[in-house]
Parts: sequence; structure tokens; C-alpha cells
Amino acid sequence: MNKTSLLLILSLIVSMSTLSATFDVTFGGSEIDQGRDVQQTADGGYIFVGSSVSYGPGYWDVWIVKTDENGELEWENSFGGANRESGKSVLLTEDGGYLIGASTESYGAGGYDVWLIKLNSEGTLEWQQTYGGTGRDVLQAAQKTNDGGYVFIAESDSFGAGGDDFWFVKVDAFGTELWNHTFGGTDTDSPYAVQQTTDSGYILSGLTESFGAGYRDMWLIKTDSAGIEEWNTTYGGAEADIAFDAIQTSDGGYLLAGETDSYGSGDYDVWLVKTDESGVEEWQSIFGGVESDKAFGVTEVSTGGYTLIGFTWSFGAGQSDVWLINTDENGEEVWQTTLGGSSSDSGRRVRETPDGGYILAASTYSYGVGNMDYWLIKTNSTGGMTEEPQIPIEVDTPQFVVELEEGETVSDQFTLFNTSDEAVEYSVDVDYEDGSDWLNIATTSNILDGGESDIIELLFDTTNLTIGTYNCEIDITVPGFELTIPVSLTVNEVTSIDNQVALQPQLLGNYPNP
Repeated sequence: MNKTSLLLILSLIVSMSTLSATFDVTFGGSEIDQGRDVQQTADGGYIFVGSSVSYGPGYWDVWIVKTDENGELEWENSFGGANRESGKSVLLTEDGGYLIGASTESYGAGGYDVWLIKLNSEGTLEWQQTYGGTGRDVLQAAQKTNDGGYVFIAESDSFGAGGDDFWFVKVDAFGTELWNHTFGGTDTDSPYAVQQTTDSGYILSGLTESFGAGYRDMWLIKTDSAGIEEWNTTYGGAEADIAFDAIQTSDGGYLLAGETDSYGSGDYDVWLVKTDESGVEEWQSIFGGVESDKAFGVTEVSTGGYTLIGFTWSFGAGQSDVWLINTDENGEEVWQTTLGGSSSDSGRRVRETPDGGYILAASTYSYGVGNMDYWLIKTNSTGGMTEEPQIPIEVDTPQFVVELEEGETVSDQFTLFNTSDEAVEYSVDVDYEDGSDWLNIATTSNILDGGESDIIELLFDTTNLTIGTYNCEIDITVPGFELTIPVSLTVNEVTSIDNQVALQPQLLGNYPNP
């Protein structure tokens, strides 16, 4: 008996493009308000932290702004005393609240102390804790850990061997210190970033004047889960080179982003250094012009490659502009864009959003009501400020894989949906790789009303084909867009000619299975 199988690979309804909403909004008063970090929240909104002279009881205070998904203000709160405070990090906590990583001159034991502030989901204080010695201890970054606690990295002259050292501290979920370590030499060593690694250890990054080849070098330190150093490596030339951010990459290596005065074409240039899992350099990339250009943050993106944020004096519209650079996995530029006005603007943090765009924490002198304002920017997937168009059609079958015997024909179908509110005219065509003609389509064009669907009937015909594999694409075109369904047909030898009966094609792996 002849046996015919049609393998139909079916997944969730496929849309070839997603809508990436964009906006930019400023927050601030008549004085200086400097944004530093942002996270997307569980409700789709954003929480933005930095430092403010406009709000709060002191000279500088920690200022937290919560918005909805469109950047509209939901609440704000400030924390501080009579002296100077600064907010650097915001983390989402397991209970739906927030942990703010900050520094304080008003509270604690020394001139400056690290200050952790725990808030509930409405921004109300739950607990706070200071950490430090008699000197100056300034938080640079905080990170949530996989055991529910937190780590922070600070610049300290209270502890360590030199003028300033890396001070690395682990606390539990309630802010109780569990351990601390210092790293540094006799000169200044300043940290800027910390991240937990997949082995439950940590990477610390910043600058060192104690070690390395030049005046200042990028410094990367790898520790175990207890904060004990496993290895450290410096990167740089004869001049000043600084890592403002570092991340572990999906291949197990590391990526450092910052600035270089040793290499490049300008005063300072953006410097991206990629290493393997042991800190051995694999490649580096430099971006910049004749003026000063810096990267303060980097993220690995879901499509592959990396996106950096900082500022540029070499390009853009004003004195300095927010600068976004996207690279491939080898550090080659894919796209770059500047955002800003006629004055000075700078970006500090970039995070990819679920729609493929980015949320940026920035500060602006060009826009807003004050001297400097928080600038919250939501971009599309290429850093632009226009909404990316959404293709108005979807299909329920992203791919066909068909197996037939010589001389067989079989019918099938897929459903085409109009996801918009407006009628669209579509056409359906087949593009063959080898010029053969074995897939017939009953409906080649039609007008589909908004919210409606059409069933597209297909006929697979092997009458004129020999044994082998054939490929084509079903191209569905609407004005401005094209959607493609790949099709693979395998023609097999007839297994039996005895007692031949009418073909009864089977649908295998198709859900729901009729």
C-alpha cells in the first residue's frame, strides 16, 4: 500500500514584525536633576533613579521616578538629609518592590557612606542601611544575586591598601552584611560595575592606577561566589583607559565598555574589549571622532551583538549628545544614532525591552524645565524615535515540510489573518528555487477586511517531479510589507504498486489534528 505523509510544522501564530512604541520625557525642577539608572517594571512601566537638587530636603538627594509604559508619571519620591546624596542603581526585588543603591553624606559613619534603600511597590520606605568607615565610601553599582540578596561595589578610601580601592560587599535580602573584600594597590583604583556570573561568582570592573601598562588601565576582576579573587586582568596603553561597564556574554566570556585615551582618533574614544572566560582579549573595537566620546553602559541584545550607550562630542546636534551604538557579535558597527539638542546631553544606561526596543536613562540640558533634567527615552530596535510599522497580516503556519511519493497530489491550507482595523489587499505567489512548478494556490489575490481571515488552499502535485527534494517560498504581499512561508517538498520512490487504493494523506505533528 502506498503511504503518504505530510509533515506540517505548526507553532504559535507568527507575526513578522512587532510594534515598538517610542517616547521621550523629561523630569525635573528648576535645578540640576541627573538620571543614572532605569529598569522596566513588572507592570510594563519604568523606574528611574538618580540625584536631584530640585527635590528633597538637602543639597543633593536620591530621587526615584516611577512611570507607566508610556512614560507618564505615576509617583516620585526623594530621600536624603541636609548634605549630599546620590542614587546610582535601581533593582527589582522579589516582592515587587525596589532596592536603590546610593551614597550618602548625611548619614553613616564617614564622609560618604554606601546607602541601600528598600522600597515597596509604591515607593514607600521599608528599610535602609548604611555601610562604610571613617573615610569616603561611594557606591558605584549594585546587583541582585541568585540567592535573593545583593552585592554592591564601591570606591573606598576607608578600607584597602591605597588611596582608593575596590570595596566589594555582599548583603542578604534585608541588608545585613555577609562579607566584604577590597582590591587595589598603592595608587587609585576605582570600580564602576559588578555583575554575577553564571558560576555564581562575580566580575568587577573599573580602572586601576596601581597595575597595568599605562597611567590608567581598564581592570577586570573575577571572583568566586564568596568574593575571593580568581584572576584579574588589565587592558590599556600608555594613557588613561577606563571600563565604565562590563557584562558576561552568552558565550561565557566578558565584554568591557568604556573609554580610551591610548587608542583611537580623538581626545577620548569609546572602547569595547571582548575577552574569553579567562579574561584573555579576543577582540577590541573603537568608536569616535576628533572630540571626546565615552560609553557608560553596554547590554547584549536578543538578536545577537551588543548595544552601547554614552555620549559624543564628535557627532550629533549639540555640544554633547546621547550616543547609541549597536554592533554585531564581533564588535563591528551595525548602526549608531545620536539623540540630543543644542546643549549637553548624556546617556548612562541602556536596557533592551521585550518589544525589541530600548529604554535609556539619560540627562539633558537641552530639554525640560531646569538646569539639567532626567531624560527617559524609549526607542525602537534601531535607536530611532519613530514607531516601527507593524505588518498587518499574520499566518497560522510558519513553515511546510511535505513528503510525498512519485505521482501523488495532496491538498492543504493555511489561514491568513488581517490584524489591523483597515481592509488590506493582498497577493499570494510562489517563488521556486529551481524553476519547477508543483505548488498550486487557489487564491492569488483578495481584499481582506479588518479583523477578518481567509483560508488559502494549496495543492502539492508531484506528477512532473522525480525523486528528490524541492524548495520554494510562499510570498504574501500587502502594500509596504511581505511575509514569507518556506516550503520543502521531498518526493520519494513509490513503496508498492500492489493493491493500490485511494490516497489518504495523514497530517502528522499538526495541532489541532483533524
